[in-house]
Amino acid sequence: MTTIATDAFGRLLIEQVRDPNIASWAGIVKRRAKGSVAGKPIEPILKALSDEQIEALVPMVTRIVDYTLHDLLYMIEENRWIKVRLEADGIIMPDLREAVGGGLEGYIFVWAEKFGTFAVSNQK
Repeated sequence: MTTIATDAFGRLLIEQVRDPNIASWAGIVKRRAKGSVAGKPIEPILKALSDEQIEALVPMVTRIVDYTLHDLLYMIEENRWIKVRLEADGIIMPDLREAVGGGLEGYIFVWAEKFGTFAVSNQK
């Protein structure tokens, strides 16, 4: 079940966390982000790879980011002491996991499909 508040949370997660991280790391992997602090440790490894090998790595970036967020949402789902309160349009939802009706971790793929600019990584 999605609501205005859960979709707002999902959009924020995709637009401010998922997509910027995918774009940043894809740029690092493609050797376009020269001097990136995050990419600096792997620059020597990337320089040793062929263009074909680099292109094979790019889809892994999306998969790593998606499944990291999946696991973050799963942690929230499984630990009842963590509460994510949502407020939108005057409606208060005291707990995100109850707002979606269970399976919170799977919503990363729903939100990525709905709001993301990169292909969803759980597609076969």
